[in-house]
Amino acid sequence: SKPYLERLDRQVQRFGFDVEAVGLDAGYLTVPICHGLSQRNIFGVIAHRRYQT
Repeated sequence: SKPYLERLDRQVQRFGFDVEAVGLDAGYLTVPICHGLSQRNIFGVIAHRRYQT
């Protein structure tokens, strides 16, 4: 989680992106990432996991 948010911050700083939303794989559905996106006022679209039965 920390590496993703650090990478996102670096891209925003380096390239001047105005990020409003991000789309992420289900593996990124963690409390730290959701909290970090919320703190940055970024809307996260995160896939859900499909469990095989």
